[in-house]
Amino acid sequence: MIFFKKYKYNTEQELVRQIQILNYPILEYYTKKDSPHTYYSLFPSLRKHKRFDNRSSVIENNGKNNKFILLDDNGNQLSQKYLKNLKIKFLGDNNTVIFYAATKLLSETILTCTSNNLVNVKKTKYHLGFSTFNPLSEGSELIIGENTSIEHATFILWDEPNLKIEIGDNCMLSHNVVFRPSDGHTILDSVGNILNFPKNIYLGNHCWVGSNVTFLKGSLIPKNSIIGINSLYTASSNPVEEYTDGAIFVGSPAKIIKTGINWDRDNTYNYKKQNINTI
Repeated sequence: MIFFKKYKYNTEQELVRQIQILNYPILEYYTKKDSPHTYYSLFPSLRKHKRFDNRSSVIENNGKNNKFILLDDNGNQLSQKYLKNLKIKFLGDNNTVIFYAATKLLSETILTCTSNNLVNVKKTKYHLGFSTFNPLSEGSELIIGENTSIEHATFILWDEPNLKIEIGDNCMLSHNVVFRPSDGHTILDSVGNILNFPKNIYLGNHCWVGSNVTFLKGSLIPKNSIIGINSLYTASSNPVEEYTDGAIFVGSPAKIIKTGINWDRDNTYNYKKQNINTI
């Protein structure tokens, strides 16, 4: 038995007919002891009804030419504009936010765009937890690669304009990871020259980042690398060799302690069991 407003219905079909007659933007139903739930969880087929397509993750749009694009698993654009736990505010013009509809955000994520921002979160089978807190500065870009997982990261893109943070494919980030492409304040030499201009940050493909790691301006982390817990990665941590891949970085500032390595998400027991013929 389904209760909606003062009406009750024995089947989903009866409910849908009444929705069409009343032309209500239905948000919730009541069953048994009038416990509120969402219609979607009870009747997946109701998602196809046009009255249920009016939800949107865009909660504020004060500009022009702003786009929120949701993609299906094949990269095709969907008509729906709602992703669970995502809220978007467009304060200016020419912003683009791209997510896959299957993205699993761990908690409420608020993206506030100013002008000419790009946020592109690519397809992943893992969960994502991240925040930007303040509005993104004009021209800022955030790219998160395919099949990357994030327990929680903070992307500080509000200090200065036209900065970019890019996370590669197949990365694994733990808790309390911070990306800071700008110092937020100015350092001068004795004659007044600026010493600390901001620089973009790039985390290469297939990198494992431990908890409480901070990346500062100009960080360029090579693919297949591991950054140890509590490390501070700076531009001085970047390898001298241009194509150094598979390194372990630890410390403050982070330094290479081992090269020629790779890693896997599985623990050693499961990895050995699954690769017994190759070990």
